[in-house]
Amino acid sequence: MEGRRVGVCVSEKKRRRMKAVEMSLIFNPAGLRDVQTPCVLQSFVNHGAVLHKVFVVGEDHFTVERPSLKNFPAGPHNRETIFFNSHEVSKPESCSHLTALDETMPRLPAPSNDAMVALVKELRAELGMALFGVDVIVNIHNHTLTIIDINIFPGYEGVPQFFSSLVNHIESVLDPSHTSEAQEDITDS
Repeated sequence: MEGRRVGVCVSEKKRRRMKAVEMSLIFNPAGLRDVQTPCVLQSFVNHGAVLHKVFVVGEDHFTVERPSLKNFPAGPHNRETIFFNSHEVSKPESCSHLTALDETMPRLPAPSNDAMVALVKELRAELGMALFGVDVIVNIHNHTLTIIDINIFPGYEGVPQFFSSLVNHIESVLDPSHTSEAQEDITDS
């Protein structure tokens, strides 16, 4: 908690046959006593209450915006630890006081397609995977992208062309010439 930064603690628990992620926002060193271990502790990055869920299907990727945690000021805090469930703040239908953004805060632009293509290409190479999801936020201060989670079995919820992209990916894996033909069709158009 050096520098008096807000921290996010993530612990996983099973709930009603679904995996829900229990989280907490820790505002001071005393708040560390409130969390259960094992857990992962991350620095909180103010990101304008917008989460970019990136779904990767082979060479394709799709970005879906979701609500996320509002901004919290850095500096000394006497605030109590806030406990919440990730499903309460990051699902399309989420409506929580934790996601309410100050109306005076300008909305950040979404990450550029070029930045997302480069990110996905690098992750595919590093992970050796072609089907996965990534949660990305944009820092409100310097506009850098921060990966906050990688999902190896995402639900692809909100991805309109998921099945056609999945079929294309499977065909390209089973018949590598399929990818070449598809590229030729695109360049001929």
